[in-house]
Amino acid sequence: MSQQDAFQEGNVDIISLDLMGSDLGAGELILGASKFLEINPKVRFLMYGDSKVCLPILDSYRELKNCSSFHHCDVSIAMDERPADALRRGRNVSSMWCAIDAVKKNKAGSVVTAGNTGALIAMSRLCLSKISGVDRPSLAAFWPTFKGKCIILDVGATIGFTVPHMIQLSILGSFFARSALGIKRPSVGLLNVGTEEIKGHDVLQESTRILRGGCCDAFEYKGFIEANDISQGVVDVVVTEGFSGNIAIKAAEGTVVLVSEVLKKALQRTLLSRTGYLFIKGSLQEVKDEFDPRNFNGGVLLGVDGLVVKGHGSSDARSIVNVLDIARNMSHNGFIDMVKNDMQRVRDILLDADAHEKNIMSGSSK
Repeated sequence: MSQQDAFQEGNVDIISLDLMGSDLGAGELILGASKFLEINPKVRFLMYGDSKVCLPILDSYRELKNCSSFHHCDVSIAMDERPADALRRGRNVSSMWCAIDAVKKNKAGSVVTAGNTGALIAMSRLCLSKISGVDRPSLAAFWPTFKGKCIILDVGATIGFTVPHMIQLSILGSFFARSALGIKRPSVGLLNVGTEEIKGHDVLQESTRILRGGCCDAFEYKGFIEANDISQGVVDVVVTEGFSGNIAIKAAEGTVVLVSEVLKKALQRTLLSRTGYLFIKGSLQEVKDEFDPRNFNGGVLLGVDGLVVKGHGSSDARSIVNVLDIARNMSHNGFIDMVKNDMQRVRDILLDADAHEKNIMSGSSK
């Protein structure tokens, strides 16, 4: 039985939910789950957290409580806790670990958390293990564009990168775009300081050379792109390493908030502007909703043998609804089974990229 079938018996989707560790507390996750249940009445939750904190809140949501199974956990992972410390203290006993373990034990089709990213990645790698052929898991997120949405990865799972890693990100990102965005053959671009072929360091140069050679028919490689190309929707999948990817996406989210606040103040400055605002209020709200970061919340950890979805630490209930929707849809589409099958098909490509990386290293050491 595939994972897709296992979690849809009776057409019911089961989501494992870590209620602890977020900035806004368990209340927002429970409220978000309640709102999501209203939209998707056939979903069920396995909830993990501190019963003293969570159960009094859950008691206020009778329908959600009836559709959930709550499991007390003595340990919660703090947002500022180092991954190694989180593993040492929380393995087998923390709400995050137990929520992930539910996916490993085929009790749930996906796990959702808004907790510590580093701890989540470390626990997921250890508990679920990596999919065969994947070197390093990566975190993929959605980005609004003038054409709809694109995907950017890595946005924080790993720092630093190699040629095989960039090829792997391109392949995993294309798989994700195919499943999440419904694009049969996504376009892929490498984020760089310029679009010219001479730009970038050796890893980017060698990566683009391999990708331009048509190494994988799962996607169309478009070459280098710059940061200002992302929102234009130049490509469906933007590939970069975790450090710059995390900075890029948070800078974009901050810019949306800045523009929104500046516009709000400008429209309240004079009587004339306040009057004009009444006529364009509806249109402005549409624009605000279209680019609201909460509507794009939810990063998917690619490369581990289980569906792991991460919400921002500051996720409110509306954000959690979006994260849960991603988890449900990806589980419904049988994403993990698809990735496992497709990774077998591209194994030779990754081995070739690894050989190129070794050639670069041997050349630089001479």
